[in-house]
Amino acid sequence: MKKYLTFGHSFLCILVLTLIGCSAFDKSFGFRGPIVVTIATKDGKQPEAPFLIKSAHVEYGGHGGSGHRMGYLYERIGDANQPILFPREHLDLKYPNAYALIHFEVYHPMYHINYSSAGFAPSKADDPIPFTVEVVPLEAVLARIEKEAERASLAMEQLAPDSPEYYRQSSLFEKARHSLGTLVSRHIDSIKTDYLPVLPKEIQKAVREKYNPIFKELYYRYPETDCGLLMYCQEQLKKPREHEYNGI
Repeated sequence: MKKYLTFGHSFLCILVLTLIGCSAFDKSFGFRGPIVVTIATKDGKQPEAPFLIKSAHVEYGGHGGSGHRMGYLYERIGDANQPILFPREHLDLKYPNAYALIHFEVYHPMYHINYSSAGFAPSKADDPIPFTVEVVPLEAVLARIEKEAERASLAMEQLAPDSPEYYRQSSLFEKARHSLGTLVSRHIDSIKTDYLPVLPKEIQKAVREKYNPIFKELYYRYPETDCGLLMYCQEQLKKPREHEYNGI
């Protein structure tokens, strides 16, 4: 009997030591961060207005479903090429020591909105994880789509109007024009609803004063897309916008 008690006592000691060891030595269990995000601009510029970064821990459902935000919801304001710190947090993970998918959204008036995700493994509290996000100027994205529209337009001039290739190029032209109008509208809406409300009041005022004229020019540069899907916008794509620019 004493032999079994000794064995049971030894097993209990091992179990207790194991549990204590997990909590004492694996302090990163279930934790992620701190994460240091750096924004690199594709054009190498250092814009005057700050960037906004939003973070979220995301878990995706089965069958390619959309991601569910599970926490790590933070908003940080900072400049390009400067470290922007996101804190350490215990996440609600199914497997605490597996990689955790953290999603970052980066906003700026003159840069295309960037959506970046990465898997982060457990790390020590005093060992911040570096993460770099590269942002592309909005004008560069628009210029690329403009070239697509121009190529299609030039090709159409060389083709018979009733030929299959003419219809193909016409479709490419309409798609590019629709993308231009939609991109600008959505960008302005995002800056108005996602970016500006997070900024201090004095910075909001400065951003509106500087970028409203720029956004107004962009808005009227491209065709109307309030008609919705491309198939409903074919007539509007041939002419400038008619809706009034409401500002940010």
